[in-house]
Amino acid sequence: MNWYKKAQEVIDQREQTDNIVPYTEVGHDIFNSRWDSSVNIPDKPNYMWLLNNGSIDIEPETEATAGHAYVDRWSGTEWAKRYSGRYSSKTKTLSLTPPREGVSQFRAIPGAIKHMLKRKFPEMQKLIVF
Repeated sequence: MNWYKKAQEVIDQREQTDNIVPYTEVGHDIFNSRWDSSVNIPDKPNYMWLLNNGSIDIEPETEATAGHAYVDRWSGTEWAKRYSGRYSSKTKTLSLTPPREGVSQFRAIPGAIKHMLKRKFPEMQKLIVF
């Protein structure tokens, strides 16, 4: 399969996913509750995650860290070049945003990354790629 066909498959998959669930519906309860009082904050925290130096680094979603950019140890991160996402403890759904720059944006998600995520979030029932 040539690179163009592979890239088109990845783009088609993203378009199908984007039409089903908005990114902010997965693990953004505290973030969304700032604007929508009907959002219930789960008993167990949601998590933000980032692939950092070959491992999955996680941070619970709190009032102070309701967005990736608010996590001090992640400041200065080049987000467009990293795999990142969120985990919803309520729905047991994990979001995955692949790099948006470079060749990686056209590749399928490596199995090793999916395996690391399953180990980090063993209760995960659904993975959504954005």
